[in-house]
Amino acid sequence: VIRHYDLLSSADFVHCMAYDQPGQHSTVSFFESGIRLGQEKGFDLSKMTIGVPFYARHIRNGEPKTYYEIVDKLDDEVVDEYKHYYFNSRITITKKTKIAASAGLGGIMIWELGQDVQPLNDPRSLMTA
Repeated sequence: VIRHYDLLSSADFVHCMAYDQPGQHSTVSFFESGIRLGQEKGFDLSKMTIGVPFYARHIRNGEPKTYYEIVDKLDDEVVDEYKHYYFNSRITITKKTKIAASAGLGGIMIWELGQDVQPLNDPRSLMTA
């Protein structure tokens, strides 16, 4: 559809969701597959952003929880899972941001900033990753 109607020439950015898959809903490999798809389709990657989630999803039933609902319970910021809830840790967000930059993307998009720790200068905030 995008190519057929030449939507990219009219768009400032194309935002690609890289979350909400079954199970571990927002892995690095899923993020990278979004970039590969853009490359394969010939998108101008500087006009493309890929989304990162600021929330968790239960691995089995998909129930969501905001990052701020689980952050106080985390012992280790390296993990991406808490009691069967999968989320992106600060380390994963940093890794995805570096991947996007090295691929020449226009940036990343966040779903959704209000689900982060407040204030945003909190050292546990995903925005500071």
